[in-house]
Amino acid sequence: MKRHPSSVVTIWLPGLNSRRCAARRVVGGHRAATRIATAIEHGRRVRGSAYACPSDDATRVAVYLRYSGAGDEHAGIALAGCRWISAPHRSNRWVSASLSRALKPLAPRAWRSYLH
Repeated sequence: MKRHPSSVVTIWLPGLNSRRCAARRVVGGHRAATRIATAIEHGRRVRGSAYACPSDDATRVAVYLRYSGAGDEHAGIALAGCRWISAPHRSNRWVSASLSRALKPLAPRAWRSYLH
């Protein structure tokens, strides 16, 4: 991830246990984007190749970090089960407490309980 995003677009995707099947889009500014990018970059790498994630209900957030004069960077973040971050051409990382804190101000009410 690059260091200085200008903004962030988040798409909150409901899981199997959601009451409403509706995604929510939330935009954040430079400060929120920088916190999220930093937390992703400093996340612990996922080691190994096989994990059992029985409580995964597919609740996710898609994060698009936007950069002035450059393309967006994308990360998919699993909010249940094996809570990890995946991004094209990058190693998977675990969702950290700092990433949860960075995402929480942007999270719609239905997703906040996933960010502990």
